Amino acid sequence: MAEGNDTVTLTHKDLTDDICARNLVEIDPSSRIDNLTLQFVGSDAELRIGPDCKLTGRIFLSAGAKVTIGARTIIYGAAFHMHEGGEVSLGEQCLFSNGISIRPSDAHKIFDLDSGERINPPAPIRIGSHVWVGEQVSIMKGSIIPDGCIIGIGAIVTGRFDKPNCILAGAPARVVRENVRWDY
Repeated sequence: MAEGNDTVTLTHKDLTDDICARNLVEIDPSSRIDNLTLQFVGSDAELRIGPDCKLTGRIFLSAGAKVTIGARTIIYGAAFHMHEGGEVSLGEQCLFSNGISIRPSDAHKIFDLDSGERINPPAPIRIGSHVWVGEQVSIMKGSIIPDGCIIGIGAIVTGRFDKPNCILAGAPARVVRENVRWDY
């Protein structure tokens, strides 16, 4: 199972006492986890999956990274790229389609040559409750998506949105319609 000193790749059924001792993994017993790959690099990462969730996909957690997935969320194929101890939180009753990429950092540091300061620090991603995310969407660092929003296929979400119940679409994503609701 181990691929290196601090790197571990496993599926949900392979969680061991050793992995859980170095990283917090809480998966509610009522959740259904099928074909989910968890990869831990280092320790002190946290993964919390609430009750009645259904998940497939990949979650990469570096040291100190935190992912929280709210109750009754369904994810059909998302990849969480949690580099640099990033943080992602999903509300309840979200619906994620296939091919979704969630990235709270760029994974590689970029510095200003004159000042030496980093110009691309990581930033947490916050996704509200009852958010529907279409296929092939990328949700980037610092994104805030309010409750009840719909993200159109292929959108690239790079900013903070403040109005709930909107449709966001495009690259970069923008509000294309307000005052909507969705159901499944």
